[in-house]
Amino acid sequence: MKNSRAVARPAAKVAIYWQTRKCVFGLFLILNRSDRNILTKNLCLAERRKWTRQYAKLSAMTTIEKLFDRFDKLDTRINRWLVANSIGILRVCMGLVFLGFGILKFFPHISPIEDLATRTTTTLTLGVFTGHNAMDFVAGLECAIGVCFLSGRFLRVGVWLMALQMIGAMSPLLIYPAELFPGPLHAPTLAAQYIIKDIILVAAGMVIASTWTGARIVAEPTRMLTSLRRRAPKIHQAAKPAASY
Repeated sequence: MKNSRAVARPAAKVAIYWQTRKCVFGLFLILNRSDRNILTKNLCLAERRKWTRQYAKLSAMTTIEKLFDRFDKLDTRINRWLVANSIGILRVCMGLVFLGFGILKFFPHISPIEDLATRTTTTLTLGVFTGHNAMDFVAGLECAIGVCFLSGRFLRVGVWLMALQMIGAMSPLLIYPAELFPGPLHAPTLAAQYIIKDIILVAAGMVIASTWTGARIVAEPTRMLTSLRRRAPKIHQAAKPAASY
């Protein structure tokens, strides 16, 4: 019974379709010539409007696609430029930061964390450097790091000195926690925020340290739409050389 109903429904639809066509054709024959011309013009106008709307939609989509392609090409060019120059720019910027802040520490009562840095250096050096001598030691260390980074010479030495300096710079978080995180909520003070931001310098130093053995970033241009769904690409490590006996 169900199968007969399923077959009858398409047959009924076909019959209705042909009956409608016969009615329209009969109406077209009954109308006089002028009425038929008007009907034909109206049908043509409706078709033209329909195709005009579709063409407008297609042209808008084409324009958007062209603009996106241009932006995609620009994005690829910028990515290639960043691959070629970003690490060098990072090294120079870090050199300027260390050299600038190092020179600032040579002058008394100018650095905003002079007191904290002096006490920390005195504690870490077990009293070898005290007072302004402690600040001079930190200033000389930072200037040496800045010169190494700016010149690109003795880069390994500069990165190791930076690691030593970062240990000293972030140690107040462990040595003076009550001073840096006061109050019932233990919110970080301005000096604590100043120190916590040094983790960015640590990460940047790790990137620069990766270039010791000639490591470099390789550009692999891909379309933006294909890269949006991907996670951050992993770094491909070179195979370890075979041991020589």
